[in-house]
Amino acid sequence: MLYRQTDVDLGKRAENAQMLLNQLYKRPAITVSETAKLLELSHTAATNLIKQFQELGILIELTGYQRNRVYLFDRYIALFSL
Repeated sequence: MLYRQTDVDLGKRAENAQMLLNQLYKRPAITVSETAKLLELSHTAATNLIKQFQELGILIELTGYQRNRVYLFDRYIALFSL
């Protein structure tokens, strides 16, 4: 694994961060709406969690759009590239 729970220590968000990280290993591209639905979070809470994952370098934003952004767990995808 690239990241473990101890790598993603986000205080009060630690449990949600770990659940999101586990989902990213199954599905490495995700949106804020999908995150909110999967983790049963508000849109704002999901947005904040995604932002923290971006700051940690776990996710990158692919689309460049203001809405409907798609985020990618690029380090994980890179493992499968030749």
